[in-house]
Amino acid sequence: MSELLSANDSYFKQSFLKDIPYPQIIEELDYEKLLKAYEELFKSFLKDNVELLESDPFKAILEALAYREMIIRARINESIKATYLHYAKGSDLDNVVANGYLIQRLKGVKPTAKVEFELNTLLTYDVIIPKGAIFSNEKADLATLKEEVVIKKGQSKAQGILELNEFIQSKESKTEFLQT
Repeated sequence: MSELLSANDSYFKQSFLKDIPYPQIIEELDYEKLLKAYEELFKSFLKDNVELLESDPFKAILEALAYREMIIRARINESIKATYLHYAKGSDLDNVVANGYLIQRLKGVKPTAKVEFELNTLLTYDVIIPKGAIFSNEKADLATLKEEVVIKKGQSKAQGILELNEFIQSKESKTEFLQT
């Protein structure tokens, strides 16, 4: 079972889509083949039987053309792959499933973290941090306090729960690093 749940492929891709053949419309990219085709085309326009040398300026132009065509064909291949469920990613995948299956991606979740609020000095009165207070970190990620937090008089600490203000599927920012 562990080989089915590898980091690169989901169980769905491993079990259902593994038997689908690679689409024939996607071209195999071969720079040497393209270069040879350009050289043959170039020679066919010349009346003389000419051999192109590596130092020939026309050879450099033909190499650039072959390379450019490879880039274009690679882009076409990627565009085609983006329309297939098995290869689509990100917003391309969202569009494929929305059109073909009438479903949409889940927004994700708003992660929460238990945080500790601390005063620099002890006070003779309670400090109330209201529910809905907004906090941010150095990256400008915003989080909202889920419940009112009361730091009792004579105490310097109290705990509360912060919720990140965006839906995420994964993100580098972690709510436990938010500074208060």
